[in-house]
Amino acid sequence: MPRFTVLIPILLLGISATAHAAPPPSDASSAPPSSADSPAPAVSAAPVASTASRFGFYGGITGELGFDPDLRVSYAAELGFRPWRQPLWIRAKVARGEVHLDDASLVPWDAALGVEGQRCWRNEWLCLFAGADAGLAYVTGTVNSPELDDTLPYQETQPWIAPRAGVEAGGHISVRLALQVRTAWSREIIDGGDGGLGLSLSVLGRL
Repeated sequence: MPRFTVLIPILLLGISATAHAAPPPSDASSAPPSSADSPAPAVSAAPVASTASRFGFYGGITGELGFDPDLRVSYAAELGFRPWRQPLWIRAKVARGEVHLDDASLVPWDAALGVEGQRCWRNEWLCLFAGADAGLAYVTGTVNSPELDDTLPYQETQPWIAPRAGVEAGGHISVRLALQVRTAWSREIIDGGDGGLGLSLSVLGRL
């Protein structure tokens, strides 16, 4: 009997200690995620300029106003392509113009080759470009001769160069505005140039 009397308090102490023991750790996977662990909301990035291009070819028509130094009005057809998928474009242009002076009426025909680099934004909906053209102008027309009191035929071949820069906007159909500085060498001006500013507006299709 005394033995059972000793064992009963011991059993009661063990049960009490088990009842007051710390609960087992809960599963971490069942706990709701904290705000620190939740992914941050996506932030839209600012548009980044790119020299890559989804287009490889363009072609279109151009209207030009030139002041070299007299007013020259011309229209042109131009083609461009981008070899090796690089931002450098190669372009070609054929143009016909008209120059009306007090003592002459001239018709210049132009053929030119050029290069240009582009930098674009908004998936090429907006581009800046810069480059240069080199060409040959074949000028025909008539010149009034006060000495002979007659009109004489006139023709001349003029090589020329023209750095150019501008902006282009649009997708597969785009519009570009360009400013160029043209210098033409004529046989009358051996040691200098005859040229001036030119402004052009083009409507292009791009592939």
